[in-house]
Amino acid sequence: MKLVWVLLVLEWSIWRAERKFKEQIIMYGVPKGLAKRISTVYRHVMRRNVRDIFKCSIGGSS
Repeated sequence: MKLVWVLLVLEWSIWRAERKFKEQIIMYGVPKGLAKRISTVYRHVMRRNVRDIFKCSIGGSS
């Protein structure tokens, strides 16, 4: 059950980071549609990194 909470907190943190990232690049003059696409890629990269960290910690290092 603790792992579920950890994953929920991480997912929520990633979502917040994506939102703030999108706001920042919009402030630099990037159009909203493009900012949304860029921030979606950012979120996917963050999620992949978290997943890889969990895989390494659970499966051990090779």
